[in-house]
Amino acid sequence: MENRKRNAVILLLTLIAIVIINLPVTTNFWMLITQKNFDIPKESSFWAFRPDRVNNVRDDWWFYGHDSKSYFFKDKDGFKSISKEQAKLCSGFVKTDIETWCQ
Repeated sequence: MENRKRNAVILLLTLIAIVIINLPVTTNFWMLITQKNFDIPKESSFWAFRPDRVNNVRDDWWFYGHDSKSYFFKDKDGFKSISKEQAKLCSGFVKTDIETWCQ
């Protein structure tokens, strides 16, 4: 019986760790402390933003990202965004290809 309780606790702690690691805030916190130019669009938030396409060769770390309301693209000229509602109207929309964003 002791082994069952111990195994259940280990399983529960493992599941909690997996959930915490996959939260946007955890990823964003890690990137803020490890990447010198990591930033989040003003239209999004530290709590919700998720990078989708990254490049560790560049200092900027991410090119494409999203939150619950919008998709974001970042280049040397700054941020571009499209709402998820507007994206539904774009024929052939791909969240990681700015050429498919109809605006």
